[in-house]
Formats: sequence, structure tokens, C-alpha cells
Amino acid sequence: GWTIGPQDAAGFRFAPRLHDSGTKRVLGQTFPMTWMGAGEQEGVDAIRMLARHPATARRISLRLAQFFLADTPSPALVVQLSQTFTDSQGDISAVLRTLLAYNDFWAPENRLFKTPMDFACSALTATQSAAGNDRRALVLATGYLANSGQPLHGWQTPDGYAFDAATWMAPEALTRRADFAFAVTRQTPDLEFLAPYLSDATRQNIGRERQSLRAGLMLASPDFMYK
Repeated sequence: GWTIGPQDAAGFRFAPRLHDSGTKRVLGQTFPMTWMGAGEQEGVDAIRMLARHPATARRISLRLAQFFLADTPSPALVVQLSQTFTDSQGDISAVLRTLLAYNDFWAPENRLFKTPMDFACSALTATQSAAGNDRRALVLATGYLANSGQPLHGWQTPDGYAFDAATWMAPEALTRRADFAFAVTRQTPDLEFLAPYLSDATRQNIGRERQSLRAGLMLASPDFMYK
């Protein structure tokens, strides 16, 4: 019976006629939990049960560790984050503080490969295309995302897009990134402010190329592929 309520300020309404009033079982728990908890309250109780489930704490903790730290974070860290999640009743800010306090959080070997979305956003930021409301650049970006397997709001299941290197680091995917890099920098004279963030080898190789190609090469460089 949970559905949208376009006329409601919250955008939500409970429609009793759409509700299954029979007994349901979810993960071994019977709903409604009490005779007073029937109807809309069943959904509230189910969400609370799922939010407090140990698997939820582990899943969210693992995803946060993978997003901010490494593709394969330490199991001990995930356990620590899960405990914080449980103890704080799902306070994400508390979980992130635990993550930031982790000894290896700032270790240089923890490199994260950009997803297509990360790459597109960082390229638009570097060229200031988004800030200038450059429609051409935005169209290029959305087209690149669609062709790269990460279209805007296009994931069909609730688990979200993957963000590990193995998913996105394929030869064809890297070629698409290079194509997008050169397309979005076509009218960009240079991106010299990026030079300090590139390795000596990358700077030397780019320096041998024509000036008109250097901005695109910076964005297409291995260095720019990482967060």
C-alpha cells in the first residue's frame, strides 16, 4: 500500500486498498508484528528490521570502505565500521569518522580508479565546462556515460553501480575515456594547472606533443584515471 502522493507535501501516501492485509514473513519475521502494527506500520517495522540487520551494517561498511579507501579493504576494518554502524544505529557520520581514523586510510598505495562518472565529472571540472553551462560538453559527458556502461540513473537494481577498478579498467573503456578527453578539450588551450599532479614521465611525454593535444592527453593520462 505504500505509494506516491503527488498532492502530499511528503510525496508519500499509504493506500489501504493496495495493501496485502494477510500475514507475511520476511527473513523469518512475521508481519504484522502485532495487531496494532498492521497496515502502514508493517512497512515501517520491516525497514527498521532491515536497517538493524547485521548484513546491512556489513554491506554499507564495505561499500563505504571500497568507495573511500580501496577496492579490497581490510576485513578487520569492515568489522570495525560495522560495529560503529550498529552501535550508532546507522549514523553514517560516525562510521566515516571511524574510517578516517583508520591507520592506513592515508596510505599512498590505496589508489582508487575513477568510475566513468568520476572521470566525466573530473574532466568537466578540470575544463570548467560545467561551470560555464557548456551544453556541448554536458551532452558529450552524458553520451560518454551511456556508452561506458554508467548512464545517469540507469542502474536497474538497488545495489548501485560498481566502483572497483576491475569493472571499469578494460581496453575498450580506456579508449572511450581518451575519446571523451580529446572531445571535451577541443576548445581548451591548456590545463597546465594539472601538471603538478602528473608524474614526471607523463609530463615529459605530453611535452613532446603538439600544444593542441596536450590538454586532452592530460585528461587521458594514467595519472588522471585515479582519484
